[in-house]
Amino acid sequence: EIELVTKESNKAAESVITVNIASSISAAQVSIKEAKSRLSVTGSLTLNSITVKVLSEDKTKASKIAELENSLKTFSQQKILPYLNGKLKQGLTFPNFPFLNLVNPAVHTNEKFIQLNTDVVYDTTSV
Repeated sequence: EIELVTKESNKAAESVITVNIASSISAAQVSIKEAKSRLSVTGSLTLNSITVKVLSEDKTKASKIAELENSLKTFSQQKILPYLNGKLKQGLTFPNFPFLNLVNPAVHTNEKFIQLNTDVVYDTTSV
């Protein structure tokens, strides 16, 4: 939820609009690789659905609100998702410690987060 608030001097803050965004995203072809003491995560995201609702006390601007809702949907679909997929295609890298080895890593997508499960083996010979 995003809220736009205005405040004039000597007046109380006034809410102009509130934007609620709900989306469903699926992750596909996610892989995790270890190389050169780094973890690389690759994959792709699919936008299953997106709902944008703009709320305003000013009912006279209904057409502008509908236009804003459509613009936010289009921006999410045409700019944000392709940007994230571009980053995932290249691979997101994270530092890895040479004395920790990941065993059987698995990625699970849930409604509100992506979860990485793995067993970790501590290698005392590398310390």
